[in-house]
Amino acid sequence: MKRMLTSCFGLGRLPVAPGTWGSLPVAIIFGLMCRFHLPDLSISIVMAALAIAGSVVCVKFAPAAIAATGKNDPGEVVADELAGQAVTFLAVMFLSLDTLSTGQIYITAVLGFLLFRLFDIAKPWPIHKLEKLPKGWGILADDLLAGVYAGIVLFFCHEIGLINYISVIFHPEDSSLNAPNAVVLGVVQGITEFLPISESGFVLAAKLPFLTG
Repeated sequence: MKRMLTSCFGLGRLPVAPGTWGSLPVAIIFGLMCRFHLPDLSISIVMAALAIAGSVVCVKFAPAAIAATGKNDPGEVVADELAGQAVTFLAVMFLSLDTLSTGQIYITAVLGFLLFRLFDIAKPWPIHKLEKLPKGWGILADDLLAGVYAGIVLFFCHEIGLINYISVIFHPEDSSLNAPNAVVLGVVQGITEFLPISESGFVLAAKLPFLTG
């Protein structure tokens, strides 16, 4: 059970890029909460709760995965990525999400996700040094700092107008199947490739108000 929790119910045991899979649920939750125009405070509370939950699970239960695998930072442990990604989206406390268009919300979620993965992989100073902390703390601390870095950059992307600039390029309000929706549609179609759903079915779903706003 301990290893199941640290792997976020099996996401960390996926064969390719387990850290990315561990971060993805938080980005999806953030995007959906923004899409349905929940108050910024509610989104912040949920992101803080996810960050705390992921941190507690990592610190308390990661030693079991370390002992079982013999590795100081087992790839299956992704509770730290979940916590770090949630920290990134705590930048919502400093943004006015209710003023953003649907396209800008998608871009914010995707950019926050990509920024966290970038900092988590590149590990600029002093993130790399934090990995030397003992047991679960070493696994967790570097991801939390990566989340802080990503959140700061995400905030400045909003402040300098980059989010708006990207949304203008993609013209999310001019097409029922715009670029952000196409990305989401492509991911969903790839994950559900084994199901008997035709491409035309996905395109029809993309035109529904729920997806297009």
